[in-house]
Amino acid sequence: GDEEGGEGDFLPSVPLIFVGHSRGAKLSIKTAAAMKKAGRKVPCMVLFDPVDATQWESESVLPTLAKLGVPTAIVGAGA
Repeated sequence: GDEEGGEGDFLPSVPLIFVGHSRGAKLSIKTAAAMKKAGRKVPCMVLFDPVDATQWESESVLPTLAKLGVPTAIVGAGA
């Protein structure tokens, strides 16, 4: 819009906490990485039954999660 700031500037001083379930956990990791790269605060993430690589999307985000440096609670992940 015409307001001050551009896209991606929504509440820039508010820390972002990502919560994701299943493949939404993977999306949370990717989005948290993008937000940190853009200078946003990401104090933590909570991932429920996270799904990483699947037959439809074989890319793993585990290396991204390992490098992210964000405290992360993972609940219910099977081995």
